Amino acid sequence: MPETTGAEIMERYRRHLTGGARRHEYIGVARSWFASGRDALSRGVKPREEDVQRYVALRRQRGLRDSTIDWELRAVRTMYRVVGFDALPVRAAALRPEARQVALGSDVLRHLIRCAIQGVLSPRDCAYLAVATTYGPRVSEIGGLQQKDVDLRAKRILIPTMKGGTRRWQRIPEEIGWALRTTWQPCRSAAAGARFHAITHRAGVPQPAGVGWHSVRRGVVVALVRAGAPERPLSAFLRWAPPKRGNGASAMLGLYSNPARIVTLDGADEARGEDDTDDAVWAVHPFVPLWRR
Repeated sequence: MPETTGAEIMERYRRHLTGGARRHEYIGVARSWFASGRDALSRGVKPREEDVQRYVALRRQRGLRDSTIDWELRAVRTMYRVVGFDALPVRAAALRPEARQVALGSDVLRHLIRCAIQGVLSPRDCAYLAVATTYGPRVSEIGGLQQKDVDLRAKRILIPTMKGGTRRWQRIPEEIGWALRTTWQPCRSAAAGARFHAITHRAGVPQPAGVGWHSVRRGVVVALVRAGAPERPLSAFLRWAPPKRGNGASAMLGLYSNPARIVTLDGADEARGEDDTDDAVWAVHPFVPLWRR
């Protein structure tokens, strides 16, 4: 392992991130990582499993959800890879596996949309919820939306795509146009997550551990798969990275459409069972029609 101090690692990572839209967030995560660990980490010593576990514990104490912590660990993992170090000794094993596989049931998503239509939610909350239930963005994507990304005149939206997906303009259906009339200002993932919990609290939705914007994403995938959305258009619609080999799209759809838990409106967990170009997705999208008023 090269002899490199923590400050040098940070600087090389900073140069790697030059020009990135969310560069400040990644740098903030790196600072949190070095601040939470042993002094040896600042001297460039290779991370150990206990360093990861300590980081996870501290971030949970700060109130961060496991999905956010998982994203942060991936950022730290990338930072070490950029400077030529081995990957972190632990990533997913540091978190509760089931926490990242929670989906919101269709009844919950329908209830949230009804609350928006009836004026229970603020205009900005309606905008976030409309984007979430239509496009299924990741928390980092919904938090990264800027004013220039939402073109109501041309009826199109540019989701700030992560994880190697293809960033492209997507159509804004007429049904949700009214809900997107807000001022879009990018925010950190933690702030976007806090908005989710404010929305669900106001709507009276159960909030078991592991539920966040990604649970909406999973719920949208489950509903679209059950509605018969074709695999290839759905994969592009959800902004997944093109598979490098084999049936990558099928694997992702299988993972997302069969979550470990589906939370229903009464808070119960639905047992996992058999699975009961964007035009093909729009044709069967179950939530967009609900936004018409």
